[in-house]
Amino acid sequence: MNHWTSVPIWFLVLVLIFFIIFTVVLYWVTRIDQEAIPAQNRATTNMFEKKASYTENLLRVMTTPMEIRDMKTNDIGYVKRNFNTALQKMLSIFLPSYFVDVTCKNATEDFELHIHKVKGKKGLVKSRWQVDILEHQVKDTLMIDSHTKTKTNIQLAFEYKDETFHVSKTFRENTVYFRKNESNIAQISYNKKLPPRTIFIDNTNGELPVLLLAGIFEIVKYYE
Repeated sequence: MNHWTSVPIWFLVLVLIFFIIFTVVLYWVTRIDQEAIPAQNRATTNMFEKKASYTENLLRVMTTPMEIRDMKTNDIGYVKRNFNTALQKMLSIFLPSYFVDVTCKNATEDFELHIHKVKGKKGLVKSRWQVDILEHQVKDTLMIDSHTKTKTNIQLAFEYKDETFHVSKTFRENTVYFRKNESNIAQISYNKKLPPRTIFIDNTNGELPVLLLAGIFEIVKYYE
């Protein structure tokens, strides 16, 4: 017996329509990414700016670099999401937190970091991300560990320059807090719940690179 004869025609039509819509959306997102031209602004070499901001892409699966600027509109660098294949980009529409791969690079191209979610046994027990940093041709690696018990109260921790930092965000707040020794040393806020949003970075103490703050924020938002 042919199994296809038992499948309702309306179901096959629905699947076809869904596939066509999905293909059109993917093509549109890819084309926007390819056509985007970064703005030309004066570059700043200060990686520990106290104030900065950037505007998110319209869709979270877009890979267009999001330009980060200081309060004088000088370029600090950019943060962007990466996908290895078109299939990963497609699946990320439905599984936004599964393929997490973020690159940040400063405007003078002497500081770059790459964040990716660790897969495997440790990644199955709790979320973990590896951050590979290249600064003035010197490589460094740090790990970001999640201590989150519920998505309404995100808790992360990492070590940078032999110091331990904690990251927290609650569902009700539009702010991500960075703490050291129980004191706030930086925070990132946004002006609305849904993208495209303006992201405001307040690097209060100037202890962490702006690009690292932006990269960690991109991790946190996929919990939402």
